Amino acid sequence: MKRTLQSGQALAEGLVVMLVLLLFFVGIAWLGRLLDMGLQASHASHYGAFQLGREIPDINKAELASRFLLGQEKNWRDRRGNLLLNSDAIAITVDRTEKLNAFMQPGSNHAQASLLRKDWQIEDPGMARLSLSLTPLFTAARKQPDSKAALGLGLDFFDHFSLSIKRHTSILTGAGHAASDQAAHAHTSLGREGWQNAASLSYASGRKIQSFSQSVDAPWDRPQPVFDWLQPWQGMLPAHHLEQ
Repeated sequence: MKRTLQSGQALAEGLVVMLVLLLFFVGIAWLGRLLDMGLQASHASHYGAFQLGREIPDINKAELASRFLLGQEKNWRDRRGNLLLNSDAIAITVDRTEKLNAFMQPGSNHAQASLLRKDWQIEDPGMARLSLSLTPLFTAARKQPDSKAALGLGLDFFDHFSLSIKRHTSILTGAGHAASDQAAHAHTSLGREGWQNAASLSYASGRKIQSFSQSVDAPWDRPQPVFDWLQPWQGMLPAHHLEQ
């Protein structure tokens, strides 16, 4: 009698287990695509923020999206083979409203430090915050899920789930960042308090001495002094920095 009552129980249990395993395997692929999109979104936000840190006034949002989120290599698709991302599903914004006070600047709030910051153009105007939002476009996201699926656990769930992936990166900009050696030299030479005033006095003294010593040095064919103590060093590095 007991055997008769248990007839077909293993089959029912097996079907339940198969359903759970099927959902599990489909869910792995579904979650993997979302994690990969989130990773690429993080890379994109970092890349864009560092572009802003290199004195670029604004980023090329289309180039940023195509580099990290669109194209043949970013072939994220749903169960029905449709692409999950397009240009309309990507939102990129840059916010520069957060400012830094004097205590957070180089040299803090000292009066002379403030002059040097402005002279050398290293007074930080604030934070640049790049925010990136992705909204994967699932095929059936706007349709009603299949109500006949048992407990709502059918594969249709993965086509209706809607979410947004958001990443952001904040970076200091304008704090003396130089894109090249020439730019670093230019920042230094333009500062009156930090360079020009002292250099002008030194140049004047050097030219006065030259006027007296020129006739004395003439028989030895000595080279004339160069009154530019900054630009000749442009692009040159000490030997120990060139060693590998």
